[in-house]
Amino acid sequence: MRIFVSSSGRDYAFVEHLSSLLESEGHEVFSLWSIRLDVSSIQKNILKSITGSDVFIAVVSENSLQSQNCQSEWISALVHAQNHKDKFILIPIALGSVQMPHYLWEQHFFKIDSKSQLSQFVKWIGKTQSEPTISVKRDSKTLIKKKDSKDYKEPVEKLRVALEERTLIKKKDSKDYKEPVEKLRVALKENKLTLVCGAGVSKGSGLPDWNELILSLLDKTLYDKSKKEDPEGLKDMMSMSGPIMGRCLKTQLGDGFEKSIKEKLYEFAAESEEGKLVKTPLIESIIKLSRPQRSGVCLESIITLNFDSMLEDFLTEEKISFKSIYGEGMTCDSKEMPVYHIHGFLPRKDPIEKSNLVFSEDAYHTQFSDHYSWSNITLLYKLMNNTCLLIGVSLKDPNLRRLLDVSRRGNTESSLKHYIVKRIPRSKSSDLNDFQTMLEEQDANSLGLYVLWVEEYEDIPKILDKLS
Repeated sequence: MRIFVSSSGRDYAFVEHLSSLLESEGHEVFSLWSIRLDVSSIQKNILKSITGSDVFIAVVSENSLQSQNCQSEWISALVHAQNHKDKFILIPIALGSVQMPHYLWEQHFFKIDSKSQLSQFVKWIGKTQSEPTISVKRDSKTLIKKKDSKDYKEPVEKLRVALEERTLIKKKDSKDYKEPVEKLRVALKENKLTLVCGAGVSKGSGLPDWNELILSLLDKTLYDKSKKEDPEGLKDMMSMSGPIMGRCLKTQLGDGFEKSIKEKLYEFAAESEEGKLVKTPLIESIIKLSRPQRSGVCLESIITLNFDSMLEDFLTEEKISFKSIYGEGMTCDSKEMPVYHIHGFLPRKDPIEKSNLVFSEDAYHTQFSDHYSWSNITLLYKLMNNTCLLIGVSLKDPNLRRLLDVSRRGNTESSLKHYIVKRIPRSKSSDLNDFQTMLEEQDANSLGLYVLWVEEYEDIPKILDKLS
């Protein structure tokens, strides 16, 4: 059969050994690192080679997970496999203890820890052949030759059936996060775990997300000045980006800008009959991680992108020692857990001091351009020295993306050091869901983040509870 091997150049020695074994079994093997190509036509040749193969082997390693080229090849192979299930098959090979990307979980894959397992894998592929193939030397100009009249449909189907039946092959459960959870648990034990919280954390208790806050402020601006009710057309104005809209609102509201944000921020907060804010399961899980155990184990710090004091209100209620930090020069003692508000702080009960809000476009520009601001230095320090777990974060903030990228490039290890919890995309088309999942995961991987996927946002506490 014609086999395309996709890998990182850093795994060259492994791929050469794999290719040699496959060729000794009579297969025609192609990989980017074994041929010479014209750079101007390389992408076209790679795609042609993938679609012209019978089997696509994805070598999944810490190195290839950091390679955008590899992940691009994997997506092309997945799409081709969906459309040509009868004559094309994708087989991932997991090297060592690498964490398999979610979009490859649905594929049966081999876990290779030794040369003997690699030999077993190659011999196993050979047993699925209906008849031996003739060894062909690699072409130095193209990745793959034009297909001849030989029909590989039968051996490919046998290989597919064998993948379903062999116990050697692993197929991961979408809820199996033993390896990443264990790494997060170790970070927590070593007091090296930082929780990074976005708007999704507070939303369950009734606080608005970014778009809802903008809409309520627009409503206030129009109502106060024109005495008109909130028009349906308000949502049409949201086509303008959030920071730009924030800048316009800041101009319109003037000195009452921060007061108006605080008013709208807490206006719809869900409260129980006792007059207390609702403590959601997610908040309870965060509280549990924040409470020092007998061994002293707890979160090293919390970084929040939110203005609200929701977390602080519950930490106070649970008598957990903490310190809100939202400006330069603010510090906490060793017994206090720092809660960093890198976009500013508007406490629910206390008066506004210096909020340092990052809400409007000009504030975003200032934060982005000032590389030595306390917020940038704080976040980058945690990314460089701790393990960070992001929850309720959309990854749309350009400054957060920049600092994640800086951290990834400064990581001397090739592994994905940080983690983000995301809900699996939902749309009417399952194919679109799969494709969006792949794109979102590859985007997160490129920023140094390993994605922990959940079916529903309500499943996030289950992951956090496994850490404590």
